[in-house]
Amino acid sequence: MARYPLDVQASMIDEDNLEPFDVVKNGLKSMSKDNVHFYAKAILDELKIAKRPLLFGGHGVKLSDSRNEFLELVNFIEYSFTDFMEWN
Repeated sequence: MARYPLDVQASMIDEDNLEPFDVVKNGLKSMSKDNVHFYAKAILDELKIAKRPLLFGGHGVKLSDSRNEFLELVNFIEYSFTDFMEWN
């Protein structure tokens, strides 16, 4: 397992050519307590077949005070990860 730093701050994004995420096109429904297990299983199934999986711990991990849970997941599935910013 490795931790890779990520620098996206300097990335230029052309907002005029940015395609929006289409929930229906991607076969998703709204997230609810009733279907969270379905989506969790779907994500794990995709990770199982990935050639070089990388978990991305975004700013939401920090905002939700879920750093320990994220790192517990990383250790459990033993994948490399990166985070959006230092969590100090």
